[in-house]
Amino acid sequence: MEMVKEKSTNVKVDKKPKSRRFDLIGYFKDVYAEMKKVVWPTWHQLLTYTGVVLVVVLGFAIVFGIIDLGLERIFRLIIS
Repeated sequence: MEMVKEKSTNVKVDKKPKSRRFDLIGYFKDVYAEMKKVVWPTWHQLLTYTGVVLVVVLGFAIVFGIIDLGLERIFRLIIS
């Protein structure tokens, strides 16, 4: 059997820990840079999306309410 030797990569590892202060500043710089990339919805889109969410939530509430009432009546018939 022949053994194959893997090539080692010359990756430098910084063993010196960074100061928390500089990590915190770097974090907020990254957050600011990412927030500049965000495409915010227009006022009309915001109102439309909010309306859609409210209608869907109300629809689910009605459906689950009807299911709950139906199961309640079935269980009352079984118990009594």
